[in-house]
Amino acid sequence: MGKIKVLLADDDAGFRKLLAVQIKAWGYDVLEAENGKQALELALTAEPDIILLDYMMPEMDGFVVLEQIRKTNTDVAVVMLTAYTEEKNIKTAAKLGIRAFVPKINAYADTHAYVKTALDTIARNLKAKETAQ
Repeated sequence: MGKIKVLLADDDAGFRKLLAVQIKAWGYDVLEAENGKQALELALTAEPDIILLDYMMPEMDGFVVLEQIRKTNTDVAVVMLTAYTEEKNIKTAAKLGIRAFVPKINAYADTHAYVKTALDTIARNLKAKETAQ
């Protein structure tokens, strides 16, 4: 397995760019999407290993994007990034097989720590699965 490919989908350009730089520094390849439609297209064509998906995006929200992705790819690891942490959103995320639900919090470093933990855990699982085959 080469570098793990991460699709980062978030309409907040500043947040997305800063997080993309950090994810690259952690050793991952990064694809970026600025809206739900673009995220869906990249998810289906670029076949990322991990998707970091914002909940509230233009054109399609993160749950609609994920519902469409799940029609053809039930295995891709998805981490939901959101400021909307209501219980109903967490339950919907769980039904769609999201691996982690990361709150966008005011402390940028804390959000990065949550994302890094989720990415590293998923990456270890992907590598272990590949080794076992």
